[in-house]
Amino acid sequence: MTRPQAAGELPFHHGDGPRPPARHLTATTRYLCGAAYTDRSFADRVISELVEDEHRAVAPSYEFDVEPVVRHAFRARFRWILRAAALTVVLIVGVGLLPWGVLIVYGTVLWFAVPMLLRQHTSLDWGKIALGTVLIVVAAEFFVLVPLYLLIARPTIEGDQAFVEPSSPTGFQLIVETVVFAGLVFGTLTFANNRNLLTLVRELAPEAAHQLPRLRSQRLERRAQVAGGAQDGNLLLYSGNEPFLGAGRRGRDWSMVLELRRAADPSGYAPGELVRIDPVALNRYVKRRLADLRDDSLPEPEQIAGLQLRDVIVAAGDREPTSPLVDLAARLPFPYTSRAAIEAFIRHPQASARHFLRATTGTRGTAVRDQYGYPILGAEDQEVEVSAFVHLAVEGGLLYLEYVPTMLGPLDDRFHEIDHLPRNSSDLLLRALAEAVRALPVALILAPLELAAGLFRHWTMTARMNRMDRRSFEALRYDYGARTSIRALASARGPDTFIQTLDSTKYSKLIERRLTGAVIDYLESQGVDTSELIQRVNVVHDNSVVNVSGGTFNGPAAFGREATATANGAAVGSNAAAVPNGAKKA
Repeated sequence: MTRPQAAGELPFHHGDGPRPPARHLTATTRYLCGAAYTDRSFADRVISELVEDEHRAVAPSYEFDVEPVVRHAFRARFRWILRAAALTVVLIVGVGLLPWGVLIVYGTVLWFAVPMLLRQHTSLDWGKIALGTVLIVVAAEFFVLVPLYLLIARPTIEGDQAFVEPSSPTGFQLIVETVVFAGLVFGTLTFANNRNLLTLVRELAPEAAHQLPRLRSQRLERRAQVAGGAQDGNLLLYSGNEPFLGAGRRGRDWSMVLELRRAADPSGYAPGELVRIDPVALNRYVKRRLADLRDDSLPEPEQIAGLQLRDVIVAAGDREPTSPLVDLAARLPFPYTSRAAIEAFIRHPQASARHFLRATTGTRGTAVRDQYGYPILGAEDQEVEVSAFVHLAVEGGLLYLEYVPTMLGPLDDRFHEIDHLPRNSSDLLLRALAEAVRALPVALILAPLELAAGLFRHWTMTARMNRMDRRSFEALRYDYGARTSIRALASARGPDTFIQTLDSTKYSKLIERRLTGAVIDYLESQGVDTSELIQRVNVVHDNSVVNVSGGTFNGPAAFGREATATANGAAVGSNAAAVPNGAKKA
């Protein structure tokens, strides 16, 4: 049988190509682009995840554009390297022309830089930080500053004289060299900071017409466009153990199994007749019922704003290049799958690729209006994204229902500073001066190391890309899976406020309630006895159901060493099963 070859009929494809550039960036896109200028490590991780391996899948990325983030990450990395290079040049020139100033400034900032670094990269208490600071600074001054002093104070040979002892510096010389060297360092940092701040408030302003930064090679341009075109895909190859990349942390997931039979004979001796259920029709019905949560027939305040429903296929990324999920010519995973292929995966739940119905909503809210329709409070975006992954499978005359809620936290507070920056040049310069004061100790101490590391990453990136390209061609199997989402890289681990936590729980429960109701309604319309399902659903809505070694906990359960579980309300137990040591039930 020959498969149709029309582009729209292929089971897997690359979509419609690169996204057209947006004239104005969304709020989340602005924050992520700005994050590259605020956090050097974020820019490096974006490039590492999305560019250095051209054969890697792209995690689903909603509510923002990937391509601008990639481009700004490259430009920000180049600016970080330039800043480190400028500071290193100032340091080298200072050693030659202003040695006493270098000694004084360097010896002073060490006492500030070391505790700042220890506080940032360790979890030590202040007592241990103080002790570590003394030990590290004393060692640094002995191995770095003392040799520098000996170099400065060494005797020199002049003319026919054997040795000339250098004269001791005057107090005026010490002051001048210190002020000049500190001024050069301070001015370099201020210029670099001001340049980045101007980018944040002008190019990344909400109302600004955005121009995409250009990349230095066609290869990088092509990869940035590929990443942007794949971000909305419904086929995800993942690396590692997490299939729900970009969705955040998993919440309380549950699953249940139901016999697809009609009601048993009244005598109770004969089981009910087996009912054939079309899993595709069931999935479509559930999707329509979930879509009713945003239906226009509802009053606007009752509609769940931003609810998005997507059929997604997830599969492990470690596979052969000849896999149908991989474009053999480009050795690149397909990001899109056709509707017919999705239905085939729904009907084949034992395949290595699994179908999920993903329901996603943010807690951005809607505008509040009075009885006359006048707005009294605008909509506010809290950036918390709630998703629910639903898997429905019909196997062996049984229905398997699986529900996995997830929550993606808001962006890190640092990346919201873009909205709090002043807009006029003089205030921006003052902000750049203040940031230079704060960053000077660490920036000066680490400048040579940051320059070396930055140049190494920059100069070896092409070699790494070539190595990954060669490996994907030569290896019998290759890991094409995405490893993380850049939205998740910039996100806080959890909600910022308790209200955000409550909202996340609310939307998860709303989706859960509509899901279970839709499944029950559809099965009843097909003549399936749902009495057992209704009982189990009621328990799930109240607490949770966990099966262990054939037993059932009706209520919260925790497993593993030091595990805990809680619920609002008394837990009801039945068919008690043994729980490993350390588990608790509240």
